[in-house]
Amino acid sequence: MQFCVGDMAQLPFSDGRFDVVLSTYSLCPLHDPRLAARELYRVTRPGGLIGIAHSTEPQRRWVRWLADRAENLIWRFPGLSMGCRAVEVLPALQEAGGELIFQRYYGVPLWPFLASVLRKPGQTVPA
Repeated sequence: MQFCVGDMAQLPFSDGRFDVVLSTYSLCPLHDPRLAARELYRVTRPGGLIGIAHSTEPQRRWVRWLADRAENLIWRFPGLSMGCRAVEVLPALQEAGGELIFQRYYGVPLWPFLASVLRKPGQTVPA
């Protein structure tokens, strides 16, 4: 096993390097989570899978309003928020060509999270 430290917005790996890429709560504290999601897509091989779980906005308008008020208070205490916020990255992955094959919302109504799996189209060329 090898560990590597890098910037999610500029991953130190070649295109199509991995069969599966998984990101759990690593996109939500970033300045540009869409850019990082596109990097995950870039390093996934054709035919490979990308799994993402991140905070998302509540579906209902009144719950979203309540969550916004609560988050304004919570963000004053970084230990509670853990630096995570709701993000929207699926459009960036789908614009890049990713095919959504699984999506499910989890969590409590005020702070749901979204788990998604996408497939990068194409087939790997044998080495």
